[in-house]
Amino acid sequence: GLFGLCYFYKAYYSLKNGKQDESLKYLNESIRFMLGTGQEGQLARCYNLLGIIAHGQNNLLLAAEQYDKALAYAGKYKNRYMHYIVVNNLADVYYRIGSYERALECYRESICESEQYGDNSAIGAYNYMAMLSGYGYCLVMAGKTEEARQVSERLYAMKTETNSELFPELSAFTFFALLC
Repeated sequence: GLFGLCYFYKAYYSLKNGKQDESLKYLNESIRFMLGTGQEGQLARCYNLLGIIAHGQNNLLLAAEQYDKALAYAGKYKNRYMHYIVVNNLADVYYRIGSYERALECYRESICESEQYGDNSAIGAYNYMAMLSGYGYCLVMAGKTEEARQVSERLYAMKTETNSELFPELSAFTFFALLC
């Protein structure tokens, strides 16, 4: 299990440095070493990362498949944090294929779980603001401009709050521009 964790972090580091092929190799090893061990609960993170790689390559079917595996492990091990992160990633897949209602369901679930989870870390604040941006963008595309306006006001207010230096400017301002 510890080898599996080491390989996961090597995969994460490789992906952060733009080495997808290397990251995939390490993720495969990570999964192999974690299965059936005390670290199996971490497989949700591995499959989420595999989904992110497929998502980035615009292989949305494979991304959805990997996210589903991540959700299965997050559910099995009651990992609420990974659950809401993966549901948010899945929302983007649905958004990108034009299934706005399904995407909105996922965004709502993800936002609700994030609020219940109460992650007050800097990365949690960034993830939450990024979720709101994606949710608002999807609302506009679905023609729900009044609800999108409310989300934009809520998101814009966060620009000056704690962790404002992590405000996702590109996604937020793209959403604001689309709404206008």
